Amino acid sequence: MRYLKPTGTPITINEKTYNILYTLDVIDELQEKTNMPMGAIIESLTKKKTMKTAVMCLLKYITGEVIETDNVEYYSMMLLSAYIEQIKYKNMPKVIASGEEVEHEFIDVEYWFNIGKTILGYNTEEVWGMTLGQLRTHKREYDIYKGFIKEDKEVNIDDVVPY
Repeated sequence: MRYLKPTGTPITINEKTYNILYTLDVIDELQEKTNMPMGAIIESLTKKKTMKTAVMCLLKYITGEVIETDNVEYYSMMLLSAYIEQIKYKNMPKVIASGEEVEHEFIDVEYWFNIGKTILGYNTEEVWGMTLGQLRTHKREYDIYKGFIKEDKEVNIDDVVPY
């Protein structure tokens, strides 16, 4: 159930606490304003050369404020871990790192908005306030309910062979 109830990540900067939540609205605004895929923005948190700019940019769009800070490495780690936690969804497949460079793609915000609004029936404000993890979990559960996805069940020999 944690996938459906992200609480955000509290980060205290200059004695003020902000709740970091990567909602569909935040992702849309970040991709639009930076003209970069969300994955590339997040990856820039891991590189010394781009870390400070990435932290400043993410804090600006998530908090709505321009925030100056010196502890860039700490906030980079916090922003990165918050993003990772919030994109997770129920029964998410494990990713195996290949060592190859990844080509990042834009998150299709219109697709996920349509899923949330049209397929799942949430109102506009609710969809904009959801994380990708929430939307993916809701969509997966909907697909299971409708029979589009069959859950793998562990089968016992007694269930298959009649007596």
